[in-house]
Amino acid sequence: MAATVTELLEQLSANYQQQYMLYQKVHQIAQEEGSLIETREMLQLVELLHCAEEIMRRIQQLEEPQKKNRQLLREALPGNNLSLDLLACLTETRVFLRYKKVLAQLAEILAEIEQLKNKNIVRLAQMRLAKN
Repeated sequence: MAATVTELLEQLSANYQQQYMLYQKVHQIAQEEGSLIETREMLQLVELLHCAEEIMRRIQQLEEPQKKNRQLLREALPGNNLSLDLLACLTETRVFLRYKKVLAQLAEILAEIEQLKNKNIVRLAQMRLAKN
């Protein structure tokens, strides 16, 4: 069972890593959005938003294999429980640490993206108010 859990966790980590790399692009786009809002280059902003939408579609495509891997992992674990403590006990240390690291990276970049998006919304609102 340990080999199966380790393999599934490796696959899940690889999938999350791909997702993280795409979110890095979304982060970069959110930064560029802010610059375009500041300089009022709306046509470029629209093009950039289309790029972001395409990347988000690619991220969503990665979610289906993730769901499958998480379900297989749950089924391979005692009690159908996907707890970090249990994963730490049943997998190789390097695999578990890689999994934890990529989850932390995802959480961090998602928080940064949300913060940037909120700032961009405020910038757009301020720009519209100044226009009126």
